[in-house]
Amino acid sequence: MDLDVSGLRRALLKEKAAQQRLIQSLREASFGDPQMEAARELSAYDQHTADQGTETFEREKDWGLLEQARATLEQIDLALSLMDEGKYGICLDCGTPIDTERLRAIPYALRCFACEQADEEAQKRKPRRPVEEEALFPPFSRTFFDGEDQAAYDGEDAWQDVARYGTANSPQDVPGSLDFGDAWIDADEEAGVVTELDALTGGLEVQDPHDDQTVADWVAEEERSEPSTERHEEERIPREGETR
Repeated sequence: MDLDVSGLRRALLKEKAAQQRLIQSLREASFGDPQMEAARELSAYDQHTADQGTETFEREKDWGLLEQARATLEQIDLALSLMDEGKYGICLDCGTPIDTERLRAIPYALRCFACEQADEEAQKRKPRRPVEEEALFPPFSRTFFDGEDQAAYDGEDAWQDVARYGTANSPQDVPGSLDFGDAWIDADEEAGVVTELDALTGGLEVQDPHDDQTVADWVAEEERSEPSTERHEEERIPREGETR
């Protein structure tokens, strides 16, 4: 196999410098700041989910480019090492010489075309899911116990507490909602109580769109408005010198 090793070495070193510049650029431009600060937002709390999705997509894309650049750099370093050992241009899998034209196009190629194609097909068949799913399975609804015999504070309650301050929904997205205060799922559920009776002992607010008064306040008001037993007795028995 007639290889221009010196020319291929120069090509490898040139490509290595280019990949190093790309990695440095991505680190500074895309990963120099946390995502929230990179988006120039004081908080991600009030951001529309579509805006957040765009920012997340762009960061994931840059992360993919960074990973690809790192993988290419590793291949280049390995190709240079094989060149120093006199093993450059030999397929790592089958041991046959790599085509010269392939090496000229991709100096850091470590496999022949057939073996590279087989390796890529094998990679496609491997499951590639985020490692976070191992700890977060099942996702999203894992702590939603709506409809179950569960009175404890759960994931649904946490979501509702946050959703009260606004979501990406508008009234048209939630059937039955009339304004943005109702534009989230299960907005008509009681806050902090299982039944209205529970609020009598805790003074917790019952979510009534027509009345902001708590049950405890209503009970206290009723007690103040009812005449006491002593007052009834005083009104029933005439005082001395008075006649009915």
